[in-house]
Amino acid sequence: MTVDVTDQHDGTLSAVATYDQDGAVFENSVKLGSIQLTKSVTGGTEAVADKKFPFKLVLKDAKGEPLSGTFACGNTETGTIENGGTIEVKADQTATIEGIPAGATYEFVEQVPAGFVQQSANAIQGVVGANKTANASVVNAYATSGSWTPDATKVLNGSELA
Repeated sequence: MTVDVTDQHDGTLSAVATYDQDGAVFENSVKLGSIQLTKSVTGGTEAVADKKFPFKLVLKDAKGEPLSGTFACGNTETGTIENGGTIEVKADQTATIEGIPAGATYEFVEQVPAGFVQQSANAIQGVVGANKTANASVVNAYATSGSWTPDATKVLNGSELA
């Protein structure tokens, strides 16, 4: 499209638009970003090496409204996630969620399994940048507890108990 503007010498301008063969076509595209979530565990034993840690993902658009759509989610069993959906990540695993509109906010809410405590969380809330990857990480500690009381009777043979 070409616009020719001419001064009419009376304080006004005139404009004449010449359109391309396709007419006036304006294409806009949304800039996208991604989020990586890395999980680490300290003090874990081989018994819990394959433990899955569930995280709910809350996404809102730049206006604060719930974000709709399905997003690619690499390194997980599901392969995709929606707003409000849950992904499961193992220790030393990183999940990458792609195709999120720039300006959207995200929050990961961990559902900490029994026997673990959340030790630290870094950038689990943030804003998705255009053509950027936000990096969130969570460290859990394996912290078992409990006690055992034997149910026993003491017997001394050959003498009396005092």
